[in-house]
Amino acid sequence: MKQETVVIKEGNSERLESTNIIISVRHTYGSKSEIVVGSPGLPNVNEEFLVGDALLFETPNDGVFELRALSMDTQQIEILISQVSPRLGIVGGFVDDDPNNTPFTPDELGKISESIKKLSADIKKTQKFTSEQLNLIDRKLIEIEDASQRLGRKDWINYVAGTLTTVCVSAAFAPDTSKALFKAVNTAFRWLFDNAILLLS
Repeated sequence: MKQETVVIKEGNSERLESTNIIISVRHTYGSKSEIVVGSPGLPNVNEEFLVGDALLFETPNDGVFELRALSMDTQQIEILISQVSPRLGIVGGFVDDDPNNTPFTPDELGKISESIKKLSADIKKTQKFTSEQLNLIDRKLIEIEDASQRLGRKDWINYVAGTLTTVCVSAAFAPDTSKALFKAVNTAFRWLFDNAILLLS
């Protein structure tokens, strides 16, 4: 497992040597710190860290990394960065010339948004996921909802399946955890998947 430790002072940023992850420390209060994690071309993740807290961050080329707060004071924070999986993370776009691959209607886009909100709530109720895994899943659900605005329905279903499969593999989800995620997705989007193959049985 690839690992490195960085110490970042308040008001400073650090770019990891092994990847394009950039960690910025906005404020340190002694017992907690406000950090921003990002990579060029990806949305930032803002997090309030206590000692021992961790978050999962997915990169386009180097897989998923765990960032864990080892120590902090009023001037700086020490973070351990571990590569959870070296597999490729973010799923690329899909190209499909199928004339039936039509865009979603405004009503369908609204229903997708509602389904994603329900899905997020249902996943939390299962209590099968750690807080770090839930954080990563929530970020992926935001990306999935955004993709529904630009992809046709067939491409979008492929995108959802690919994105969630990558999350489960890259973040090393246990088999029952992965199954719980896909079951919740199939339930939330049954209205759409009834005329398509379910993502996973």
